[in-house]
Amino acid sequence: MKDADELGVIAHYYQFPEDTTNGEVLAKINELNLNDNIKGIIVQLPLPAHLNTDLLTNAIKDEKDIENVETK
Repeated sequence: MKDADELGVIAHYYQFPEDTTNGEVLAKINELNLNDNIKGIIVQLPLPAHLNTDLLTNAIKDEKDIENVETK
């Protein structure tokens, strides 16, 4: 978050419990996708083994995928 501050970027950090589900993370990604005030989304990799990396990274809208990690 320090880097974002130095760049003058407002960053939000969402941390999920260790036992979070794909559905819970997907719901947050979808919420951020629909928010016009959010310009970019990063999913910190690697994800825990029980989460589906392709599902979650592919859920990010192309125009908000900062790291361009989708495997579509």
